[in-house]
Amino acid sequence: MPRRTRYKVNLSDAAVRDFQRALDWSVEHFGKSARLRYARLISQAIQDIGDNPKRPSSRKLTEPDSEGLRAYHIGLSREYVAGRRVGNPRHVLIYVFDAAAGQVDVVRILHDTNEIRLHIPDEPL
Repeated sequence: MPRRTRYKVNLSDAAVRDFQRALDWSVEHFGKSARLRYARLISQAIQDIGDNPKRPSSRKLTEPDSEGLRAYHIGLSREYVAGRRVGNPRHVLIYVFDAAAGQVDVVRILHDTNEIRLHIPDEPL
């Protein structure tokens, strides 16, 4: 059973699609076991930002129209996932959090080569 995080974490519809695309690509290029490892890693990263949205390894975005958004590279969560590691994780969680509401909203899960400003919505959720 997954443990509870400090903050409730919500994924936008776009983030859910991003997650699925990353897993589809992973299984197509590396197989079913790699897909499972990548799913575990992304899930761990989501849990980690739920535990501490301002974790030192996250960063505040400075792109235009990104006020309040933060980024967290999933590779920073590899040490917390049991089993065989993902060799070269390439995705970043883009999120905003509201401490008063006790929630984190993941707005996108983007490949780390994407220009973030082209993929963030005008209204995060």
